[in-house]
Amino acid sequence: MNLFFRKYGSGNPLVFLHGLLGMSDHWVSIARDFETDYTVYIPDLRNHGRSPHSETFNYKVMCDDLNEMFEQNNITEAAIIGHSMGGKLAMQFTDAFPDSVKQLVVADIGIKEYPSKPFEELLDRVNSMNINFLKNRRQAENILAGMKFEKGFATLLLKNIIFDAKGTVCWKFDLNTIRMNLKEIHRSVHFKKILAQPTLFIYGGQSDFIGNVDVLEIKRNFFNIDFVKMEHATHWLHVDDPTTFITEIKAFLKT
Repeated sequence: MNLFFRKYGSGNPLVFLHGLLGMSDHWVSIARDFETDYTVYIPDLRNHGRSPHSETFNYKVMCDDLNEMFEQNNITEAAIIGHSMGGKLAMQFTDAFPDSVKQLVVADIGIKEYPSKPFEELLDRVNSMNINFLKNRRQAENILAGMKFEKGFATLLLKNIIFDAKGTVCWKFDLNTIRMNLKEIHRSVHFKKILAQPTLFIYGGQSDFIGNVDVLEIKRNFFNIDFVKMEHATHWLHVDDPTTFITEIKAFLKT
């Protein structure tokens, strides 16, 4: 699949992978902080943003999509930063194409299988939003505020609402396909072998995605690994504290 992507800067390749319901636009402000030292690529993964939609939605095809982007842009080796679903994709891509990954940063996601039901309920809440009658982003902000989503998630949803010139309002992501494939997206990461690439797991102290038991499980699958815990951050650590997020990743990439 030919993915839409944004590209900034010059230098060694650095790829940002967004999470479920995310898109490249959500990462621009973070990614552009790296453009003086890196050529930064931020793709929209399939069924998200401006990339094509497909009923086939799993890590195998997303790895193939990402590899196709690498080949089209003559990227032989890159550092990859992935958040949530993007973090699992980054790990699976490193396992499938180890020669293509120089360094790996996984943001607030473990390697275990996560329960799909809570996110199914969350997507049902999103689906219950009547966005067809919205006239502007201020109205969208008011609806999202009333639904009391987490700050990071509400910001993500707001960027996903399209207002076109004809007055049509719709989501950028393919909500139905994503919901049908949640179990596949939430499944555990399967490694063919222990990963040797230098790897950083950065996670939120106020998030329940990575606990002490998860850290021990993660360590068994990586040769060269560091952990950074952002004590006051939630799952949306790059939204809660972008300065610390950027500083920690830059320090890791330079080591």
